[in-house]
Amino acid sequence: MKNKKIIPVTANPIFTKLKNNSERYFHGSECQVAYHEYSSLIVSGIKKIRPSLTIKLTDGSWIQIGSGDLSDQIEIMTIAAPNGKGKGSFLMKVFLKFVLDVIGYIPKICLECTGDLTANGYIFISSVSSQTKFFRKFGFRVKSRKGYPYYVKMEFDHTKIKLQELHFDQFTMGGNMAA
Repeated sequence: MKNKKIIPVTANPIFTKLKNNSERYFHGSECQVAYHEYSSLIVSGIKKIRPSLTIKLTDGSWIQIGSGDLSDQIEIMTIAAPNGKGKGSFLMKVFLKFVLDVIGYIPKICLECTGDLTANGYIFISSVSSQTKFFRKFGFRVKSRKGYPYYVKMEFDHTKIKLQELHFDQFTMGGNMAA
């Protein structure tokens, strides 16, 4: 078996600010937060280990974010809503509001669509096209089609969404959050 190259990704200032404010921000809400190191395998055999923060709802849905490869970037690493019913959209709104409230603006955000998700012993299958369709609703656009239809890289594009259209006023943190 060939040895994999391991690249540690250090926490950048944006991620650190989110991590340092997460427990206080979500205190008293239906969200739980956890910080840990996350290992991801890149197709070329490179393994990246990066700090990550998971925001989890009581129904088991979660979004995991990590420090991006750039100093002013965060990455959505996983979003899973096994029970559906709008929880994925709700998590995206919670995440974007959290970032906006803590950082004061939406920084560079990237993500990768692979068509599946393996987490906590479960495998969720979702086509790359359905994943990109979901993230497009939140202002993300495909930036690299290399590997399509099995893989695309997306980035948040400020010009493609008006944040007020996400209706952040429908919920508050640290209290009663309602979608």
